[in-house]
Amino acid sequence: MKVFYLLATFMLFVGAPANAQDAHKQAVVFNCNCSNMASSLYATAFRDLIAESPRYRLIRAGSEETVVKPGRTMPWVINAVSIDSSAAKDGSDAAISVAFTVSDLLVDNAVQLCGKDAAKECAEQTLATLDQDIHALVK
Repeated sequence: MKVFYLLATFMLFVGAPANAQDAHKQAVVFNCNCSNMASSLYATAFRDLIAESPRYRLIRAGSEETVVKPGRTMPWVINAVSIDSSAAKDGSDAAISVAFTVSDLLVDNAVQLCGKDAAKECAEQTLATLDQDIHALVK
């Protein structure tokens, strides 16, 4: 029983994935400065897509998994910043700038105009861009 507690404590400190099934997934950090309704819906939709993805897992910025170590695959970091682009300034539309980085290297960037009714589609486009960028670097 003592060995179990030691192992459990060790796993807690090394920041292992929530389950062994997630260990093979690419780690992704997602930061969003999302200040209006449309961009907040986009951020939630993107986090949901990552959570449901068979390829990716969401990790916290600054977690142990983001530390450079030999043999560790670096996480992709996605930083999104939004401004209210609606004519009425009511938060129904957002211009969202997204930067894709890995190991402090800018790999790609994109700007999307997203309405609150199209937040999921904008998030799906961000995920598709992430897929394309990863596959382009693997080749």
